[in-house]
Amino acid sequence: MPSLYAIFHLNLAFSSIDEKQHEEVIQHCYWPLLRLVEESEIPLALELTAYTLECIASTDSLWISKFKQLLELGRCELLASGDSQIIGPLVPAVVNRKNLLLGLKRYRELLNYQPTIAYINEQAVSNGLLDIYIDSGFKAVVVEWDNARALNPEWPEQWLFSPVQAKAASGRAITVLWNWSIAFQKLQRVAHGQLFNDDYLAFVDDTITRHVDVKCFPIYGNDAEVFDFRPGRFGEEAVLKTRSEWSLIAHAFETLAERYRWLLPSQLLDESHTALPLLELVNSAHPVVVKKQRKYNLTRWAITGRNDLWLNTLCFAEYKRLLAQDSSDEKLWQHLCRLWASDYRTHLTETRYKDLLADVAAMQTEVITEAVGEKKSVISENQYAEHGCYLDKKRNFLHVNYQGLTAVINLSRGGSLVSLSFSEAEPPVLGTLEHGHFSRIELGADFYSNHLVVELPTQRQRVTDLQPVQFSLYQQGHSLWLEMNLTTALGPLLKRYQFTSTALHCHYQFSGWQRPVGSLRLGWLTLLDTSHKQATVVCHHGGEYAETMVLAEDVDYGQGASTLVSANNCLGATEGVVWFGWPGRGVKVSWPQASCAAIPMLYNKKIGQERMTRLFFSLVEIDESLQAGGKLLDFSFSLEAWRGEP
Repeated sequence: MPSLYAIFHLNLAFSSIDEKQHEEVIQHCYWPLLRLVEESEIPLALELTAYTLECIASTDSLWISKFKQLLELGRCELLASGDSQIIGPLVPAVVNRKNLLLGLKRYRELLNYQPTIAYINEQAVSNGLLDIYIDSGFKAVVVEWDNARALNPEWPEQWLFSPVQAKAASGRAITVLWNWSIAFQKLQRVAHGQLFNDDYLAFVDDTITRHVDVKCFPIYGNDAEVFDFRPGRFGEEAVLKTRSEWSLIAHAFETLAERYRWLLPSQLLDESHTALPLLELVNSAHPVVVKKQRKYNLTRWAITGRNDLWLNTLCFAEYKRLLAQDSSDEKLWQHLCRLWASDYRTHLTETRYKDLLADVAAMQTEVITEAVGEKKSVISENQYAEHGCYLDKKRNFLHVNYQGLTAVINLSRGGSLVSLSFSEAEPPVLGTLEHGHFSRIELGADFYSNHLVVELPTQRQRVTDLQPVQFSLYQQGHSLWLEMNLTTALGPLLKRYQFTSTALHCHYQFSGWQRPVGSLRLGWLTLLDTSHKQATVVCHHGGEYAETMVLAEDVDYGQGASTLVSANNCLGATEGVVWFGWPGRGVKVSWPQASCAAIPMLYNKKIGQERMTRLFFSLVEIDESLQAGGKLLDFSFSLEAWRGEP
């Protein structure tokens, strides 16, 4: 007989819930859930952070006592989340590990319970992140099926209805139980009066009948706060009915119990005796999957919201401070985990945002301002040659050869790179592909390197820095500096290049700019090798192992997911470094996340027998959570030769 399982996600850090509403949520959502377990005898799994558990304990200790009693009786079980709901593929491995271990400690202290299954936060999973769960002692994780399957359309649908094994970045494996968005949204529609119970039961029956040997059916795997309560995020939220939505859920569950077995997730694992398929949940083009529709991509928690860029940068600054101090203070690490919580980055209420600002103001940490040095030894034009520089006045190109690192800079187009080579003996790696390089009209443009593009859809405006610059050269210590000033429609922009013997450091300084309600992309890097061979991108996504992506297919992370969402993906790059190109023919790109937690993106397109591949950064993207205001931070990154594997 097929088995059913359901997981309810409890989250009092929900962005649209103020602290004063906690008691209401507990009474309307969390108590009915426990009563459903107790009265119907249907075993259910509850997943919640240590933060949520503490909030419940301080508001209603009886709920904690009842939950603990039901856990001891085996009537329900706790799935782990961590101390806080953080987006693992956007956070360094050290913080992810701390978050899980701090959560496990609080579960033991408050419930005397040790969960062995974890529900991955916001269902944002990468291969590297799986290793953190393995090392933290979990035997299984819950992952959303729909988007993983979309990246792997060859998977048979049958795999949805059985545990599987997922391959981590280290090559190890961990068991996966699926969460199914279609199914949990069906149950939400039943509760909200948008779907008749008979039609819902027919959906479950037909799905099970249509598939051979259904071992387990994921009935639910989402929020508890959407039943008999409305968080208030969207105007189209279902209107509360006079009849309890939990009673409708109970009726549906009890009817299903007459036809199928209900089991806890851990019981499903105990019954899995056959060899499980070993899968990779992601692919090279999309190294992270998240939940539900395409609007839920990593940019949602990285560079949108009220002030995501600044808040993430502050978190990286605090992380660097704790590492430098070799801190073992659990309270400081817990505070960092809670500051990195995903709900601070979406539909945060005004009250909670003010509380967040007050909390941050009391911290020792500030965003680290990158020092670019004072001017020394200004170089006049008649001194260019002795410093390895030559100005081609006809083209307005500045040629620089600094101890073998050579660059050609287009002073008419915002100081963009015409070419960059890390050795006189090697051809350039990055630069500009001029109009006409590709014969296809869809790529009939100039593709520069190290420039800026801002798109403001509500104003129907596009702003770039591709204009003539005023420039000066100066020497400081063992570095040659090129400083360029220009004025844009959004304000003055100061761009700098710092040449050393091994690296080119690039700086953007926004003087008086406002954080735009639009997308701001910069530091574009265009590979000059356009042959058919596939480029490689290597970076970390929340784990300790670097993940290698071979760009075998077309990708464009900057393509809008909808008219309201300007991007569809990004790289987590949680160690602040990306290797890009080919070993020995590529570039190592690094940036100080404690100064600006910019997010890298990819573009890769095959055109006949050629291919164009670009890496670029974003400081702001659009989604429905983006609000005016917030801080726009100056940005710096460094380019070095990629000589071998990272």
